[in-house]
Amino acid sequence: MTKNRKTKTSKTENLKSQTDDQKSKTENLKSQTDDQKSKTENLKSQTDNQNLILILEKQLSLLNEQLAIKDEQIMDYREQIKFYQEQILMLTQSLHDATTALTAAQALHAGTIQKQLTEHSLMDQSSGEPEVHKQKQGFLSRLFGRKE
Repeated sequence: MTKNRKTKTSKTENLKSQTDDQKSKTENLKSQTDDQKSKTENLKSQTDNQNLILILEKQLSLLNEQLAIKDEQIMDYREQIKFYQEQILMLTQSLHDATTALTAAQALHAGTIQKQLTEHSLMDQSSGEPEVHKQKQGFLSRLFGRKE
């Protein structure tokens, strides 16, 4: 019986060894499967990252185009502002010239009135009578020389 026992023990050990080998192969397969899953997840992550990069590049391109349009608008507004500033300067100069001309015309008019008043005053003084006391002569008295 000892031989049988040895044979049984040996068979048991063989079976145990085979079982261990199977477990080891199963673990290796599981490890390989996990590695494949990891690689697949990495590839998916890389693909997601590449898609995200493409989306961001498109968005960046669109924003750059919009920025270029805004730069053109700013340049147009600057040109308009420059034009309006020149117009304001011209209008201010015209207003200044008109004010100067009006002041000169006013002074000339005042001088003319003063001259007329001075001449009128001299005429009154040369006749000897103030204008207020002079009486009007009628047509006939002037014609026939009658003085009052």
